[in-house]
Amino acid sequence: MGDQPHEDQPTVPAWAVPPAQPEPTAPLPGFPFAPPQQQPGAEPGPGASWPGADGGYGGGYSDPGAQYASYPAGYPTGPTPPRQNGARTAVAIISALAVIGTAVTAVIYSSGSNKHQTPVSFQNTDPLPTRSGAPLISASPEPSDQTSTQASPDSSDEFDSPTADAFDWDALNDSGTDPTPFTQDALLMHSFTDSQNITYTLEAAGEKKCVQSTMSKSVQNVLNEYGCKNAMTGSYVVDSSVDKVESNNDILVSVQIWPFPDAATADKAEKALAKASSKQFSIWCPDSGPGAAPCNSQNYYTAATWWSLQSEYRYVVEATAVYTNMTQDTSVAYKWEKTATAEAVKESGPQVYADDQD
Repeated sequence: MGDQPHEDQPTVPAWAVPPAQPEPTAPLPGFPFAPPQQQPGAEPGPGASWPGADGGYGGGYSDPGAQYASYPAGYPTGPTPPRQNGARTAVAIISALAVIGTAVTAVIYSSGSNKHQTPVSFQNTDPLPTRSGAPLISASPEPSDQTSTQASPDSSDEFDSPTADAFDWDALNDSGTDPTPFTQDALLMHSFTDSQNITYTLEAAGEKKCVQSTMSKSVQNVLNEYGCKNAMTGSYVVDSSVDKVESNNDILVSVQIWPFPDAATADKAEKALAKASSKQFSIWCPDSGPGAAPCNSQNYYTAATWWSLQSEYRYVVEATAVYTNMTQDTSVAYKWEKTATAEAVKESGPQVYADDQD
């Protein structure tokens, strides 16, 4: 279990916004969209610094960075990331996203120390198919009209009733002893409520390959190096009818759960991901409804997002939140997204299964 997620609030640098691109082929489903606006703040450059939630961070970075192979031609390169302390086991980063090409691409960047760099490319995955068959939440059976009577125990029976053994939580630390099924019911909550009393409901889920081609090479390398093969993914949505959510659309929270051979490996993988020069994580959406919009619209390029990362036993959990109307209003988005992702990484993982066994 890690420390509280670290929080940053960068703005979109002017140099990271290329000329206007063609309109998306899949328009947003039936709600108005405010045109992207440049966020206020100084443009980062040599010697610049990023303001942060704790009052700001130190000096900026001026070293030129290497060109990433996944960049579109002509896209400017950010500076080389600084060395990071790797002391935490949970990270949360905010990003304002920049328009890049015609693929569904976002911008996210972070450091492990209390400093920032300029953005790099982040590309979305394809939408996650909605689960078919049984509903995600099964209705409780209706009570019977008839009252059943249980036979009185035989007073002559002197044997004690058997009791279930307490669940061994340490078993979750190793793949050889972990009894957790790799299913959505065992790893994902049907819903969760964050610290601001906002409830998010699971709309789609499924098992995917751990490493996705849309992840950055640095993220792919970490996941491959530490032996991650599969991922359990989930898409949560909160309805904008909730009074406390000050926006005209829903919030999507995309969750990925990555299993590793043991807890020590998961902890190393989480720290390596926190240090990765490019935080390009895949996001997952339902295939219909407002939650599908971030995976199908170029407006996502300039949206404000927040993500959190945390190790849980032999698993690493990552969560990304974005408004489905792709708002750039950071004064609104960050307030609600950061508590959503913090709760998502806390509630997701093998403890879902373990809690049912106690």
